[in-house]
Amino acid sequence: MSVEEQEELLERVKTTQQEVQTAKLLFEATGKQAGVDTRALVPWHRLVAECWQVSMKWRSHQQENPPTA
Repeated sequence: MSVEEQEELLERVKTTQQEVQTAKLLFEATGKQAGVDTRALVPWHRLVAECWQVSMKWRSHQQENPPTA
């Protein structure tokens, strides 16, 4: 991943964390009587899947190119 791609992914993760925190606060503020629209969950889940893919690629790269002593 380029530096720009890493920065963009990090920014999306931070934004999504804020969205999830806001949804959680609203859920708690309503006495757990409010729900989260499933349409709001889809982008969050896609981002989690994207992060897992990045993680798998990184681990694969590390296994193929172990650090030299």
